[in-house]
Amino acid sequence: TQYNGVKSQDGDPDPKDPAKVKMPSWEESACVKKAPNTAKKGEPCDDFPNDDDVTLKPCENKYWCVNATCEGHCKADKDCPKNSKCGVFEIPLDTSDPQDKKYDVFTGLKVCTPMPGATNACLGQSDCKAEAKAKYCRPYEIELPKPATGTAEYKYTISGLCIEPEQGFGDPGAQCGPSNGKSCKSGICLGTQDNQGKTQPGWCTDFCNAKGDCPASMTFTGYNNQQAKAYCQGILWGHNGTASPLDNLYIPVCLPDVANSSLSDCSSDFKCSGANEACAAIPIMTGPDKPAVADFRCRNVKNNPQNDPNPTKKVGESCNPNPAQGDAEECISGLCMPDSASNKGYCSALCKDNATCGSNDGMFCDTEHLLVARKDPKMSAKAPMCLKKKSCIPCAYDYQCATGNLCTWPDAKAEFGRCAPPCETDADCAKTDGGGKCEAQKDWTGKATALKTCTPTSCK
Repeated sequence: TQYNGVKSQDGDPDPKDPAKVKMPSWEESACVKKAPNTAKKGEPCDDFPNDDDVTLKPCENKYWCVNATCEGHCKADKDCPKNSKCGVFEIPLDTSDPQDKKYDVFTGLKVCTPMPGATNACLGQSDCKAEAKAKYCRPYEIELPKPATGTAEYKYTISGLCIEPEQGFGDPGAQCGPSNGKSCKSGICLGTQDNQGKTQPGWCTDFCNAKGDCPASMTFTGYNNQQAKAYCQGILWGHNGTASPLDNLYIPVCLPDVANSSLSDCSSDFKCSGANEACAAIPIMTGPDKPAVADFRCRNVKNNPQNDPNPTKKVGESCNPNPAQGDAEECISGLCMPDSASNKGYCSALCKDNATCGSNDGMFCDTEHLLVARKDPKMSAKAPMCLKKKSCIPCAYDYQCATGNLCTWPDAKAEFGRCAPPCETDADCAKTDGGGKCEAQKDWTGKATALKTCTPTSCK
């Protein structure tokens, strides 16, 4: 397949008929000759053909060796080999200015995904405990059924199937990726590159729906068998064919807590008794059609528990919202939020009421603050937090502002937008800390929305 060249997510004029719109998509290209001595569809293949391990053959379609099984394009499950299902791989593209670091088009390809011995649908390991053999839950992205009439709300979602994993594939913590050529039971190998983009030992993880789906401890075989407790958190997986974060797709996976936190439940009062621990809101979510959850756990806030000094700053005190890697945590809560001036921040905390937050400089307990924002409010997850309701606070989307304020982009080429009060007329702006003019709210692309804001004009 090859991309059809459309530069806008909303489509371009069709060169064959200007009255029509050509939407971004992948098109069938000419058939190419299969390389000799390669694995056929459904056969084991070499996920890393450029390393020294030649135990397995490369896939006949060099682009689609999926978790060590040779796969190909599909329209439905029937197009896939035995023990595979038709899933979706999304490919976002930057078709305009590479310097803006923003994707312009979001496309998806339907590709077969290995699912050996698949039985029932699942969203975590506990869903497969009752299965006779298929006791492991493997995630994948799928296309949602099209409605009989009208347009579907969302194109894709995350699902999973109870499977019998391939022999020799790694459990959580097992080394994987280019460093040793090994694959994972979950199909997810994390940490294969360091911050400079250099290859390093990756590690397998598990698909989870709650902390209880994760092992009590993960042993990292690629790192001298170091051990860490595990918790469940969603990681970004796909964009659902749009630029909006409200329908993003996530896969919740088991992640290591390297600080050796207690990870005890703190949802009742947001308080923790452990030394240097604070209550943290951990997001667990999949697709926008399924409810997201905030899991509140006590975590050690020190980045380097052995050597860092204890954090001392309380709610409302200034902090650095953009610390360098390795810098010690300043806030007792572990939460430093950006303030209205560039590179300035303030310590926040989870809260039940204003008593935790005070009222200095617009601070209040935002009980409607969204940890995970969705188009359908019933699918969102809340995490009440001490926030400042001020103009000029940097943002990308509305949910990153204090509840009641909106995010507007006066300059689409800027690094970020700014929070601002909503309005209907200029008169509404007179008693706010925003600009004096009531103007159309603009999103990150510069397009006007149906709402208006007192757009700030003097943010520093």
